[in-house]
Amino acid sequence: MSESQVVVDGSLLTGGQQKDVYSAIRIKQGNRIHYLIAIPLHQVEVMLPVPVPAVIAEDNRELKVRHAEEFAEYIRENIGWHSGPLTVRTSSNITDFTPFGGLDIDASSVPGYLAVPRVSRDAFRIVDGQHRTYGIRNLLTSLTTDLISVRQKLHDATQRGEAQELLHQFREEENELILIQQRLEKESVVIDLIIEDDQQAARQVFVDVADKAEGIKKTILSRFDQRQVVHRALQSMLDPENMHPLLWDRVENQVDNVSGKNLNFIAASKIAQLIHEINSTPGTRKFSKSFEERALVDPTIEEELITETATFFDLLLQNFEDLEKMVEGDLSPVDIRRQSMIGSITMLRVLAGVYRTLKSQGHSINDIGALFSKISKHCGVPISSGTVSGDLWLGKDQDLTGVQTEVFSDGAKAPSARAQTVKALTERIAGWIDNPPAAL
Repeated sequence: MSESQVVVDGSLLTGGQQKDVYSAIRIKQGNRIHYLIAIPLHQVEVMLPVPVPAVIAEDNRELKVRHAEEFAEYIRENIGWHSGPLTVRTSSNITDFTPFGGLDIDASSVPGYLAVPRVSRDAFRIVDGQHRTYGIRNLLTSLTTDLISVRQKLHDATQRGEAQELLHQFREEENELILIQQRLEKESVVIDLIIEDDQQAARQVFVDVADKAEGIKKTILSRFDQRQVVHRALQSMLDPENMHPLLWDRVENQVDNVSGKNLNFIAASKIAQLIHEINSTPGTRKFSKSFEERALVDPTIEEELITETATFFDLLLQNFEDLEKMVEGDLSPVDIRRQSMIGSITMLRVLAGVYRTLKSQGHSINDIGALFSKISKHCGVPISSGTVSGDLWLGKDQDLTGVQTEVFSDGAKAPSARAQTVKALTERIAGWIDNPPAAL
């Protein structure tokens, strides 16, 4: 053998291998075999079929791209991210399991090695986790794309002789992306791999998971999540020492909607929604990333959100007699919903938008309160055509631009909750402060 020849252990050449081998735990559940394995994030798209947005899998639901992108953003922005196991199924002839030596294969939990083929992604079906799978793949792809882009910008700027400040900015962006990549290279997700040969029974697994799993309610998320400033503001507003009289002992903290005989006035998640409506740019779903970053270091931002929201609640309490009676104990939230639109969260959202709009236009709190007082006299329900209040809300001779459906319908107790109707009604009411209809 010449000195130039190099002897390589063939087991070290992984590129040509047909299978990846993972440590796994074999368990039984529901008379099926499950394998619990942890795989690096970059292996997710190697092992599993990545969902295609335009194609609905025959045994899964439609992929919501925005939801998947939000999960990817969550991982990218949060060092302390968490994900439950991805539930995946396959048939018994796809994988090979070898228990560690001397272990009883019939034990309730058996550790060993699981060999998974690289070329059989279509043999796996995602039962629960298609949005996370899509999001992880897109996250890793976008990081690579962003890194290539910023390096090209740095190269071009260097060639042009740009200022050091710009070069420093590009290097900072490059370093940040590299750190994220290095972090994610060391992180994994758990896969719960179900073995099921019967395709009909396999489809039933998906139905059972979808039917029995209960997603977290927004109200609970709003109370527990501390990453968004609107939720931190909510926590402060729900503190007994800070709670507004409208909310005292009347906040639903388990479900997202109050209706029927529910003795609460409003759900916690809806308070968070009002905080956002009052303090945000119209049409946005959440505060910008830069706003959230400033709020982490500047406590006055959260304080301002709370102050503005409390001022709005003050105006409601001062100008809607039914709410005053509720606070005094003469009316229950059930009574409010039965007899007044002010018991509708949609109407509260509209009034929050009116408050925000008029404040931004320079109108005083007293002027807004005066408008609310006039509106309060026309909030009785149900809405009835042929009455002064009914014609005011039903829009007689008041066509709304861009609205394809009615804002109110005859006999309704609240306006339509469609985004376009909420926006149109908000704009209409805000316009009444300078050009009030005859009914006001």
